[in-house]
Amino acid sequence: MSAIFKEVERERANFEAETPKMKLSKAQLEVLQKLSEGWELGSSLTQIGFTVEIERGVLQKNGLGCGQPLKDVKIITINALVKKGLIKRLPNPYVRIEFTKYELTEKGKTYINYLKSKEGGNIE
Repeated sequence: MSAIFKEVERERANFEAETPKMKLSKAQLEVLQKLSEGWELGSSLTQIGFTVEIERGVLQKNGLGCGQPLKDVKIITINALVKKGLIKRLPNPYVRIEFTKYELTEKGKTYINYLKSKEGGNIE
């Protein structure tokens, strides 16, 4: 076997050994699945009154602001996926707007593909 093939096999084995230890909630799995299907994930701060700010997460089909169906996402779900390295925050080009977009990391893409291959393409 070539050195590259051995390295790929070693990485795959390490990933499979780590995967069962990674416990994800149903909400976290749904976010990963929707992101892999082309939905876009974002979060924003909404001010209520003078002092209260609520952070809100949302998934939208075909991209944020496209008028397609929306799905609310709890911020705790987003933060857990970031902490596990499955999604990452994208830089915000708008300094004055408190808005963040997220995307799957390579680890997230690998994880969702692994689950799809194990479950025959169905993640539930």
